[in-house]
Amino acid sequence: MSPAPRSLVWASFVLAIVGLADAVYLAYEHGSGSNSYACPDTGRINCAKVTTSSYSEFHGLPVAYLGLGFFVAGIGYALACEP
Repeated sequence: MSPAPRSLVWASFVLAIVGLADAVYLAYEHGSGSNSYACPDTGRINCAKVTTSSYSEFHGLPVAYLGLGFFVAGIGYALACEP
């Protein structure tokens, strides 16, 4: 099997870094109990309502924490694929 194109590997790496930054932010907000989200808590878009809903956890584990693991694994995989 031929290796992935270098540009695809680096694009995956950059996107995983962006995803990790977002997951870190959401995990911090969830863990600290803070309500200082980047979007308002009123109106049509309500970040606090989304991050505290029943869908924000999977078997008792916050989805943000699962995102941390996913993006760390993605970064590791991208680095391992680098020729």
